[in-house]
Amino acid sequence: MIAGQVSQSILRLSQLWQDVQQVQVSINRLSDILNAPAEPRPAVAISLPKPRGAIAFKGVNFRSTPEGQAGRLIFLSGTKLHDY
Repeated sequence: MIAGQVSQSILRLSQLWQDVQQVQVSINRLSDILNAPAEPRPAVAISLPKPRGAIAFKGVNFRSTPEGQAGRLIFLSGTKLHDY
């Protein structure tokens, strides 16, 4: 009985140590992201053409895994842009 309690305590302590290590890795990664240099903004604004309001996908195929069967999207068309 005492041996079971001791082994459970050791297992909990081991899990807690793994959790602490995962938190340390996460903090280090977050620190890397926050300390990364900002992307420079372009000096001159890029002018884009006015949207035509028509979007079409023709003959689009997709596959979730290399072995899986591909799904097919025959035709999808949109004619209006919405401002949300």
